[in-house]
Amino acid sequence: MNTLIILNDSKETFTSSGISMGTAIFTSLAVVCSWTRNRSVFWAFVAGVLNIFYVIYWLMTRTEEEQRKKR
Repeated sequence: MNTLIILNDSKETFTSSGISMGTAIFTSLAVVCSWTRNRSVFWAFVAGVLNIFYVIYWLMTRTEEEQRKKR
């Protein structure tokens, strides 16, 4: 019983003080997409802050050349 309480307490502390995995993934994805398109540290930083919104914007505004690189 004591072991379960200790594990539960550490889990709560970890999740309340860190970032979620989804946030880290979308931030990384936004920075990479922005860097690929703009080659600018400033715009990569802005995209990282706006992460999910930039990823959606990037998906909606891809050029034909960017779509061909995937294949």
